[in-house]
Amino acid sequence: MAEYNYQIMTDMTADLPEKYCKEKNVEVFDYPFSVDEKEYSSVKELPIKEFYALMRQGKMTRTAQITRGSLEDTFRKHLDNGRDVIFFVFSSALSGTCASAMSVAAELNEEYENNKVLVFDTLSACLGEGLFVMKAVEKAEEGLSVDELYEAYDKGELREAFGTGTAAVISPIGSLDDENKKALINDGKIGAISQRLYDTLTGIQMGRMEAPEGWIKVIC
Repeated sequence: MAEYNYQIMTDMTADLPEKYCKEKNVEVFDYPFSVDEKEYSSVKELPIKEFYALMRQGKMTRTAQITRGSLEDTFRKHLDNGRDVIFFVFSSALSGTCASAMSVAAELNEEYENNKVLVFDTLSACLGEGLFVMKAVEKAEEGLSVDELYEAYDKGELREAFGTGTAAVISPIGSLDDENKKALINDGKIGAISQRLYDTLTGIQMGRMEAPEGWIKVIC
């Protein structure tokens, strides 16, 4: 299992293979859900194929946010061990979990002086959210810290950034804002990496390219 100087976290909507998460030490929150009022705390309690089979039978399904208690307990576990936490979360436009996570993080960051929780609203889900996590893992393996992101910009090394979403697929990020800092990126234009990712994602969606192992699930 990989080890970094901070804990990378995401949620189940990132659709990352379990094997990958274990190997890369990515901790994943499950979303609680219910089927005909029967509650489940994890997809481990009801396999995906069974879940969709019940939906096809007309069963009523509902999902719920990750609770504040679960978020706080998990974040605190790592902070108590002297590790920062980076949480890549399901889009705030689709769930209230992001707002809850940011609220919990703000409270914990006031309590802990030497470590912090950073919550990133991915504004996406599924493959888009998963790509954020994979890029974070890549940078963690290179030894890059979160604070070094802005240092890279100051040195002229940050040349490209992008966001992903279900409809937009890939959108270039024109600037990064953090309190009194503002980083203009590539004049707001799409870069070579963003373009390549766009071509790859749409290629997988349309069946023109083979998907990485574990990214596509048969549900019927």
